[in-house]
Formats: sequence, C-alpha cells, structure tokens
Amino acid sequence: QDYQPIAGTLGAGTVAALLDDAGTRAISVDGAGRVHVWDVSAPVAGGGTYPELGTHGGVLPPVSPGAGVRLARSVDGKTLYLVGDAALVVLPLGG
Repeated sequence: QDYQPIAGTLGAGTVAALLDDAGTRAISVDGAGRVHVWDVSAPVAGGGTYPELGTHGGVLPPVSPGAGVRLARSVDGKTLYLVGDAALVVLPLGG
C-alpha cells in the first residue's frame, strides 16, 4: 500500500504527544502543561494545524507534572498518565 505523508502540527509549544490506537486522535501536552486532543484524521486547518477537539486551548491538569513530561494511555483508552520530574498526574479521558 502507498502511504502519503500528511503534514500537520499539533499546535505551538507541543512537548509530548501520543496517538490513539485507531490513529485518528492525538493527545498532546504543551510547554504550559495544557493537555490537548487533536483530530489527525481531518484536513489541517489554516496554518497547518490539525483541528482541536474538546476544550479549545487545552485543559490544565490540577497538578503540574513538572519538566520532561511523558504521556501514556491506559489499555482501555480511558485514562491518560502524565509523568514529569515533579509528579504523576492521572486524568480521565472520554470514551
């Protein structure tokens, strides 16, 4: 099968990201610690950014994970883990 590269961004300041199992949504965290969900199956918007789903501008977790953030998702896709040098933050994800 031929694959065509798709050029799009997940927004300015993205420091970590992961894809869902279907490859249609990306979850990212930016340098301010906000969590974003993106529709990477949709055409990119003006400026080459994928459409953001949910809360525009992202959601700020109740506790900062600190620097060096890494993301992981639970096997069932319902929980997001943010791990940094200061904390492990557990957030529920929709569906």
